[in-house]
Amino acid sequence: MAAGIGSGLGSVVSSLVLQSGLSYTIVFILQGCALGMLGLGMSLTSSAVLSGMRTSCAPGTIGLSLVDLSRNKMYRWTTLALSTFYFGMAGIPYLWIRVFRHTWNLSEADATYSSLIVGGIGSGFGVTLGPRYLDRVIGGFNSAMNIKRCLEVIRIWSFVVLILSVICITYLFGHLLGLGLFRSVVPLWACFVLLFGFISAGLAPLTVISVHDMPEDSRSFAVGVQMTVRQLFAFTCGPLLPGIVMDMLGNAFHWTPGGAMQLCAGFAFVLLVVMLAIPFLGRALATVEQQIAVSSSSQERPATAAVGNNSIVSNCHTRHP
Repeated sequence: MAAGIGSGLGSVVSSLVLQSGLSYTIVFILQGCALGMLGLGMSLTSSAVLSGMRTSCAPGTIGLSLVDLSRNKMYRWTTLALSTFYFGMAGIPYLWIRVFRHTWNLSEADATYSSLIVGGIGSGFGVTLGPRYLDRVIGGFNSAMNIKRCLEVIRIWSFVVLILSVICITYLFGHLLGLGLFRSVVPLWACFVLLFGFISAGLAPLTVISVHDMPEDSRSFAVGVQMTVRQLFAFTCGPLLPGIVMDMLGNAFHWTPGGAMQLCAGFAFVLLVVMLAIPFLGRALATVEQQIAVSSSSQERPATAAVGNNSIVSNCHTRHP
């Protein structure tokens, strides 16, 4: 919640500052002032309050902890699925304003406000309703069977994201080809509201599932590593990889640099990468099913042994009354 609120406020402030015609340096000045005030507040905070904020890893064990995390299949596959989701959440806003300015000839103000409204409504509904649905209908994450059911639901949501992504890509290129069915921008925005909603609905549950079977004192470190991976893949590669793909396709097909076709191709690439979450979630689902099978077999062995012992005792009593 803290990361989501902070990112949302940062996006709104930066968009409004640039929209008002002020220099982009104002955004970095505001950032520096905010971080400076936070640093001053931490320096004035008593050591007794900060004494509980310690890392769970002793010195020299971080490398071993990273190896342990990489061996945890559930953590590995859910982290990759989360990274692809966040890649879409970072790549779509990066291209949004330029795509809609070049394809629908929207003004910079309308494109900016549409990005904030569509992303805000979709993400807000997803974050609010997704975890609530999993808690009330499935019962949360208190057992391996519940985790399996939650992963199945999130995977279904990912297939819905797949369908919505195909619709969005078709709509974008249909509009570029001048087809009358794709003239209005409102249906496309409605698809993106749903797309943001279904992506956001699974973010918090996947974070919880990824560290559910870890020791209590290792979860903070695991979440920190996961956030680092997400930042590198999503917020670094989210703007970088679409630009590389756009340049490569533009040179191959001789498109106008920065033109509508090139921008829509980058947009489509981002949506296609988000679809990689489906196989990652499938591997996570296979992992928890394997854990359930192992747990069931281990519980059946003592019961079988007990039944066998009872039959032996019964036979003994029968032979020697």
